[in-house]
Amino acid sequence: MVDRKTARQQLDEDLRAVMSTAAGRRVMWYVLSLGRVFNLSMTGNSMTFFHEGRRSLGLVLMRDLQLVSRKLWRQMEDECAGPSNVDEVEVKNA
Repeated sequence: MVDRKTARQQLDEDLRAVMSTAAGRRVMWYVLSLGRVFNLSMTGNSMTFFHEGRRSLGLVLMRDLQLVSRKLWRQMEDECAGPSNVDEVEVKNA
């Protein structure tokens, strides 16, 4: 059985490996964008709760990425911030 410390260390190493490639940084930026971490959640209706749920998960990922490597985080911001090449996927209520 893997203890929590070992599992956390492995996750940090995995995140660092993903962030060490340009493709990995683009994918992480895309996932963070889907998580709406760069947007307001307030809609004036019940969709606010949906957006806040997405944002909460995105903020956890954002924190983890910043903790594993500030340098790689800044590099991702430099490469990816600004007008997106990928339109945000709209999630529609069923």
